[in-house]
Amino acid sequence: MEDVMRVILVSGVLSGALLCTSPATAQTPWTGPAGGGLLSVEEAHIVPPRHGACGLSFDNYDRDPFGLDITDLALSCRIGIVRHVEFAATYQIARGVVVPGDPPIPPPPMDIFVASGEPPQAPYRVMYMPMPFLPRSSSSITEMRDGEYAMGFRVLVRHQHGAAPSIAIGARAIMTSSNALEDLQKGSGAGSTDVRIHGAATWDFGRFRTSVNLGYTHYGALGHRDRFITADASNAPKAERPGLLHTGIGARYRLANRLWLIGEFGGWRPIGYHTPTLEFNGSSDAIAGFQTTRGRFTLTAGVRKHLGAPRSGVFKPTGPLGGGVLLTDVAMHDRLRYLDAIGFPDPAVRRGVAVLAIGVPPHVPLPEGAALIPTTFTTNTRGNIGSVVSLSVSF
Repeated sequence: MEDVMRVILVSGVLSGALLCTSPATAQTPWTGPAGGGLLSVEEAHIVPPRHGACGLSFDNYDRDPFGLDITDLALSCRIGIVRHVEFAATYQIARGVVVPGDPPIPPPPMDIFVASGEPPQAPYRVMYMPMPFLPRSSSSITEMRDGEYAMGFRVLVRHQHGAAPSIAIGARAIMTSSNALEDLQKGSGAGSTDVRIHGAATWDFGRFRTSVNLGYTHYGALGHRDRFITADASNAPKAERPGLLHTGIGARYRLANRLWLIGEFGGWRPIGYHTPTLEFNGSSDAIAGFQTTRGRFTLTAGVRKHLGAPRSGVFKPTGPLGGGVLLTDVAMHDRLRYLDAIGFPDPAVRRGVAVLAIGVPPHVPLPEGAALIPTTFTTNTRGNIGSVVSLSVSF
């Protein structure tokens, strides 16, 4: 028992050190691998050849910096290919995103008309990197917007021997179901193909099973970009997202023959270069739950707590676009007349994007439907409690 506690303690310290070096930024890399396992932390066990499992998961979680309330409904499958190798795939059948409050700066892409002065340099907005195109309005899971697809392989590198754990490594490609801006604005994803590599170490000691994860996700650049328009030029700078280092630790305790208790802690943090943003907040998750089996069926459920969320109701500066004029809701003929009055007689505005003007002469009257972007905004990060349920069948 001393060896078990030593392994758990050392694993917790190492994982906690990684997690605390920077805030986490997104959801855990997977939710409830079909056929059993933990809810957010991957275990090193691989299914035997020609065997596998498929399952449905329902996951509700909060994310900052906007205090988003996100709900995913996903189908996942895994199947053993050859000894010690399995193929795994996930399809997010539906995703709903509630955006509380009123973020002052629209998400990308924006057409920003610069009437005077220089175009602002990044950072000039707050952004949630995994879903960068979310608008001010919310979407419901009943709208059945597809999320992302993910598929890849996992390989068992070694079995446990004494205190040395079982180790599995894997890689997967993650693709957005649609590149249409309308779908991306409802939470489908970012419109890029991303790559994730990850590893899991698992210790089995009697009734205890403990797993530690370490992985990295490479994000592609955003295809829908902001465009800065001056009197004599137009520029659409590339928008780079950071890579994500994700870590986690989880444990299961077999309380009875068909019942396990579960505890998990995990998160992500950004690493590498990315286009600066005003805030890139987030935190880690803690999950407590249970798992039970009956025949080929496995039910896993837990309560998810989003830890370390920023304080709600805090006044913060909007950034260099504060004081600008938001023209998105202005009728097209009135918008064209206003842009002509501030020095853009023949503007080319893209469909479906936010439109604003900065450096505007104060004497030009605002058209109906225009709004001034406030110079400060109030954070809205209430809630932070979610739930996750996974039901799967093995074959």
